[in-house]
Amino acid sequence: MMISDTARTILSHAMPGARLREAAALGDRTLLLAIGEGRRAVLRLGGEADAWAGNPLAAEASALAAMRAEIDLPLPELLAYDDGAGMGRPYLLCSHLEGVPRSERERGAGGVRAMAGR
Repeated sequence: MMISDTARTILSHAMPGARLREAAALGDRTLLLAIGEGRRAVLRLGGEADAWAGNPLAAEASALAAMRAEIDLPLPELLAYDDGAGMGRPYLLCSHLEGVPRSERERGAGGVRAMAGR
């Protein structure tokens, strides 16, 4: 199944009536979705459960819900989570936040930090 087919199937399950305009890969199992008119979401597809940590998407969904309830920072909204029982494949769907990932910001500022420490 192609990325857009997978995204379309999951989106119709998670948000009936929503229209997928575009799906772009952000990583191995992470997609950026353009939904309807101007809305974007991030779809994370489940991988193999870890014998020690269990289902990583379940932990991520729980952590996201707990953090949104406790701290006042911009965090994505959990739109849908399925452990695989409903779709046959686990997924997590959350709102997309604009910005630059911290890892990229730090990489770009690395030269400045290195020089400041001299």
